Formats: sequence, C-alpha cells, structure tokens
Amino acid sequence: MKVINSTELMYDAFQACRCGMPNACDYLRSLASVLRLVRETSVLDVPIDEAIIERIFPERPYPPGVFAGDSWSGLVNLESPNRRFFDLAEIATQDLSRLHAAGSMRTLRRLGYAMHNVPQMIRIPDSYGHCVFGPGVMQQEDLPLLSQELLEAFRYIREMGRREMLELARARAQITFP
Repeated sequence: MKVINSTELMYDAFQACRCGMPNACDYLRSLASVLRLVRETSVLDVPIDEAIIERIFPERPYPPGVFAGDSWSGLVNLESPNRRFFDLAEIATQDLSRLHAAGSMRTLRRLGYAMHNVPQMIRIPDSYGHCVFGPGVMQQEDLPLLSQELLEAFRYIREMGRREMLELARARAQITFP
C-alpha cells in the first residue's frame, strides 16, 4: 500500500502546465485519476494499492514527492473549508487538459500559474489571502477559452474570500491591546 500526496501531485501538474512542459498531459491525466479517489475517500493523502499505481501513473519515473509515505498517519480530510479549493482544482484540471489538447499553450501556462498556489490553499485554507491566485493573472484573451464552470468557481472563491477577510478584519478590530 502506498499513500499518494494529492496536493503535491496537483502542484506538480499545475507547475508542469505553467512551464509548458511536454509531459503536462501525463501529469493532468494522473491528477484527474487521483482527484476522483480523493472525492471518493474524502482524504487528501490517498492510500492506494500498488497494483493500481501503474494505471494512475503510466509515465516513469513517478512524479517526485507524490508518495506521502506508507502509513495512514497524518491524513487530512477533505472538509468544507478546503472543499471549495478542491472543487476549483478539479474544474481547472479539466480545463487544463482541454487547453493542452487544443494546443492553447499561452492560456495553459497562465492558468497553470493561476492555480499553482491552490494546493497550499487546500492544505491550509487560511492561506487564501496571502497567495497569488486566480484569474487576476490571466489575460483578457484567455477568458473565452476557459469554461463557464471555471469562471464561476473563481468568482465564488473571490467573493467568499472577501467576506471571510472582512469578517477576520472586523474580529481583529474588536481586539483591544493593553
């Protein structure tokens, strides 16, 4: 039994797209398989039988850092604070695969860059306000190439993030210091 670190694989896949690497499609295909397993199990570090690994990762060598270890310790659940970022990563993975197949390399690279901090936000949802993220790094010419579902997911997170940061600022303002 191996444990796949889904957020490390996600980061590697988004970086492969960001850098326009020729094997980005292999990363995206493997990531799509792992994300399905995360959704089924609700854990970010997915235990997987070694016989299945070769189907998920047909390319060799395996992506670096993808295996979290051989034990169940330290697993993080997929819960409501990080689910919105996970949903975004799933949608973006589909868009990135489509963009790669269409040869839209500039948009693929910019979307990879827009997504490269999302794995950290899945592990640490509070990091949202501190990360370069989202469609702000995209060009106007990219937007028609993105799915409506992805654009809506970006909008939802941006609005949720604003509300959460306002609530945090209000809470901090109520704290008095001696």
